[in-house]
Amino acid sequence: NNSQYFFKKNTIFLNDQIKWFKKYSDTANDFMFIIKFENKKIGTIGIRKHEGNWDIYNVILGEKEFGGKGFMSEALNLIIEFAINKYTYNITARVLKSNENIKWYIENNFQIINEKNDYYLVKKI
Repeated sequence: NNSQYFFKKNTIFLNDQIKWFKKYSDTANDFMFIIKFENKKIGTIGIRKHEGNWDIYNVILGEKEFGGKGFMSEALNLIIEFAINKYTYNITARVLKSNENIKWYIENNFQIINEKNDYYLVKKI
């Protein structure tokens, strides 16, 4: 169970997933990318227009053997390029304080610009 890495901690059932997908499908400028290497799905990265910014979300490395190899960083940069070509907005993400991957964002040229009770707001510099 990886719920400690998500803002919503409750268990998601099939019906919840179907409702989420319907809402996601009906939302403009909300994109979920599946990251693949040699035809193997290794992770996901979402980006959506949110509060006047591009918001990175659901960054998930599903195949741990691909961690630390730069695949997710390369994908992140391509996704940001895709988004900026649509609309020139700042790139932000909300990262839970319990998520040790905050260092990954910093390594990818994000900086902490605000701190809330349970998360950091980071912005691409």
